[in-house]
Amino acid sequence: MSELRLQPPGTKSHLVEIASGSEGAADEVLFRGDAGQSALKLTLAGSHSARINLKANSATPASNVIPRSSKVTGGLAGWTQQVNTASSITQEVTLTADDIDQDGKIHIRFVAAPVLEYASNHGGEDRPYFAISLVKTYDAQTSTDLTGSPQELFFKYHYGGEPGAPWKAFTDKGGAIQNYTDPQAYDVAPGNAYLRVGDKVRLQAVASACSAGGHAGHLYVDNFGTTLPKTLWISASGPVSAPKADGTEITYTYTYTNNGSTPVNNVKVTPAMPVGTDAGISPTTFVSLAGDGGACTAPAVGSSDPAQCDFGTLAPGQSGTFTMTVKVPAGTPSDQINNGNYTIGGDLTSTLLGAMVQTQLLAPAASSDMVPDVSGLPPTAVVGVPYTGSFSCKNDGAASAGQAICDASGLPPGVTAGQCTIDGAAWMQPAVVPAGKTVVCQVSGTPTGPGGSSTVTVTTGGDNDLTPGNNTATSNIAVTTTPDMQINLSGLPSTSPLNIPYSGSFTCSNQGLANAVSGTSCAVTGLPAGVTQGACSISPGNAAWVAGNAVPVGATVTCQVSGTPTAAGSSTVTGTTGATDDSNAANNTATMNVSTVAVPDMGVDLSGLPTAFTAGTPYSGSFVCKNQGSADASAGTSCAVTGLPPGVSQGACRISPSNAAWSAGDAVPAGASVTCTVSGTPSSVGAVALTGSTGATGDANPANNTASRAVAVAVSPASIPTLSEWGLILMSGLMGIMGWGMVRRRRFNAL
Repeated sequence: MSELRLQPPGTKSHLVEIASGSEGAADEVLFRGDAGQSALKLTLAGSHSARINLKANSATPASNVIPRSSKVTGGLAGWTQQVNTASSITQEVTLTADDIDQDGKIHIRFVAAPVLEYASNHGGEDRPYFAISLVKTYDAQTSTDLTGSPQELFFKYHYGGEPGAPWKAFTDKGGAIQNYTDPQAYDVAPGNAYLRVGDKVRLQAVASACSAGGHAGHLYVDNFGTTLPKTLWISASGPVSAPKADGTEITYTYTYTNNGSTPVNNVKVTPAMPVGTDAGISPTTFVSLAGDGGACTAPAVGSSDPAQCDFGTLAPGQSGTFTMTVKVPAGTPSDQINNGNYTIGGDLTSTLLGAMVQTQLLAPAASSDMVPDVSGLPPTAVVGVPYTGSFSCKNDGAASAGQAICDASGLPPGVTAGQCTIDGAAWMQPAVVPAGKTVVCQVSGTPTGPGGSSTVTVTTGGDNDLTPGNNTATSNIAVTTTPDMQINLSGLPSTSPLNIPYSGSFTCSNQGLANAVSGTSCAVTGLPAGVTQGACSISPGNAAWVAGNAVPVGATVTCQVSGTPTAAGSSTVTGTTGATDDSNAANNTATMNVSTVAVPDMGVDLSGLPTAFTAGTPYSGSFVCKNQGSADASAGTSCAVTGLPPGVSQGACRISPSNAAWSAGDAVPAGASVTCTVSGTPSSVGAVALTGSTGATGDANPANNTASRAVAVAVSPASIPTLSEWGLILMSGLMGIMGWGMVRRRRFNAL
């Protein structure tokens, strides 16, 4: 686009407007209406088409503007004529997943029709022209804003009367001859190396008068978008360049589609022979047709006549392709072959012209030769394990490769191509690759399941690459599944109180896609002194597990850790796991610091409280709260008992060894004991449960902060009743009689 050397408008009017009306119902606005002539029909599609570089909508002709000089014979009476004028419109869009076509690519589609004044006295570079450019303004893959230096994806420049297009003509209202073509179907699909979801692209269409200022030129555009218009559609593709040599053959692929909602009968595609751009307009000659299913009538081999293809009825959505190969004329002086005369039509539809496909004819000295290399891609990858590699594309040709690409497809899921470089400098396709230089593209990512084999295809090329046969290379990457043992130490408390029981656990889980069947391990080292690893179990199932046992996919081994730390300090605990064929060693180890710290440990003892009370009898005892920890209890201290029977209460407390008075909140040094008295006279009977409690801020062992003791309250003793004096005399007499009777019985028995 920069080669057009467009200048700011200054005081000139920007000649862009909308032509409105029913589709195909009106003649082009400049048409004089001469008998026997026809003109472009407007609108091109739907009810609106953009008109570029001509203003014709004004109510009065004097307000209309045509971009040419009034000095030219046949000037358009009543119109303002503006010399040396080019105008343009732009449209920008951000591409989404909805823009991906059935072929997996993103297409930019639109319809264009030029009306360019006949200027046979000028060379092609000075005639009225139109140009269409598609550039990328944001690259989603690298998150790069390209607004300041857009990346060109597509550019076409065509001048009035250019060979290879079926130009038509009419006489305008000023008597000048205007050349035009039927609406042309543009279908730009650079490929996934160029366009991706998230990219932002801008289309610009330009129409211009001739360079000398005496001939006008304008352009109509319509249906800009990524989807096919709801009509018959035709497109063609061919090589960007070919050898300039006798016998060179060029193969074009034609694609036809009914994108409407109703069937179209008598669909015909007519591909004419492409032509050279030399003054004699040398046509190519027919070689072969393929893929047409017998629908095409081919000309004789060596003929320059067009082919005729009759595809009958096309149902909605039906499409097809065929190829046609032609031969470049021997000794042609042309530097380019233009294929812009192929059409599609059918019953009750307008004929649509395909966009011109241009192929450069190059000598070897002007050509590049881009060759891919896949040797930097490791042949194996493991699911869940980071993968890195590279591919490259070298220009072995004599000239720089223009619009070169270097792209990979078919990478394993989870692996993507990243930044490409030339000699360490960033390179973004499509771009120039100097002769002898190599583009290197990095590949990285973590393969995802389920494994298998990925065939990676690296594609390269340039717009002057004459040897497309070596533009691709493939590499098979075997994606395997393995066990992936991962250790987790989060179940180990990070603080270990000195001389207080410590417990926790750690886990080893198989995060891979294959069972770990041998060489398994799950262990820790570096535990605080006095703490050891215990038994392990595996879940689900909670069965006992030892090193060497299998760990199925998704299973977790849990190992216990317990003991009483015996020394203060910091311990670096290292956990390790693994298995045979575990190729992801990155998660096989983990470390954490466990700090063994001195802390208070208040414990309560109720053994000094008697277990029996007697109602009405004074009761006394004591209980003890001792700091068994390794640090002073300096805050939040307590020592109390609850549940005493009515009449009994807790008394004063003293701390030993000093025997000083002590109350809740006072410090309790390590090893010191607080003794609290309990006294009173129980006033009722029954069993009671005493609860002793103690504690302190920082007490890490709450297990001994409480104690309980059952106490029974008994009835007080009463007087035993006695007999009167006469009762005692009577009882003595009775006892005497009983004694005499006993003696008599023994004597009698002896006889």
